[in-house]
Amino acid sequence: MNLPTVPFDDQTLQAVRLLKKLRQLRCFGSKITDDGLLNLRGLVNLESLTMTGAKISIDGLKQLSQLPALREVALGSLDVTFNGKSIPLPATIGSHKRTP
Repeated sequence: MNLPTVPFDDQTLQAVRLLKKLRQLRCFGSKITDDGLLNLRGLVNLESLTMTGAKISIDGLKQLSQLPALREVALGSLDVTFNGKSIPLPATIGSHKRTP
């Protein structure tokens, strides 16, 4: 799913979680938090996630490792909280591919 003009936030992900066969999700300029990432838990077919603009913690990132089919994650322009400190990540997107 690629909806570049739709602002993704936690509420949007509540609707996305119903798309059980979703394989790719791109959330540009999102306002997603750790709570919103919990909505991805049931997306067992999700293979690729691109996310920019989210405000998440290291715990939120760890949630992504629980998605069994997720093989590629691209992140950018994130505000990540680590040990109580906000760490803005660069605007460029970094990508990671997990091998089975």
